[in-house]
Amino acid sequence: VRTLRQILQSGVLGPLVKVSIHLHSYARRKDWQTLRQKGGGALANWGAHALDWCYDLFGGRVECRSSQLFQVLNPGNAEDSFHLLLSAPLAPVIHLEYFNCAAKPLPKWHIVGRHGTLISGDNVFH
Repeated sequence: VRTLRQILQSGVLGPLVKVSIHLHSYARRKDWQTLRQKGGGALANWGAHALDWCYDLFGGRVECRSSQLFQVLNPGNAEDSFHLLLSAPLAPVIHLEYFNCAAKPLPKWHIVGRHGTLISGDNVFH
C-alpha cells in the first residue's frame, strides 16, 4: 500500500477515473467466521482492511453507493463474499470485492487514471 500511495501521489496516472480492488481466493472456513451470531462474515473480517486502504489512498472520506453480500461456499449463515461500490474524493468509482470462491483470481489492484493504468498483483506493479 505504501508503494501504491507513492505511485498515486506522483501523478503519473493523472486524475483517477476508476479503482478496482479484487480480494480473491478459494478457501473454505468452518469456524466462527461463518456465523452471524458470532460476529462472523467476510465484510467484517476483510472489508475493514480494504476500507482502511481506501481511506488512506483516496482521500479519507469513503462513501458506499451500493453493496451486495453473498454466501457462496462456506457453511453457516454469514456472507463469505461481498461486492461494494464506493466513492471517495480522489477516486470517483471504487469497486471493492472479496470472493473466497475464485479459483483463478484477478489482479488485486486495477487503477485507471486519465494518463495511465496500474495493474498490480503479488506486489508487482505494471
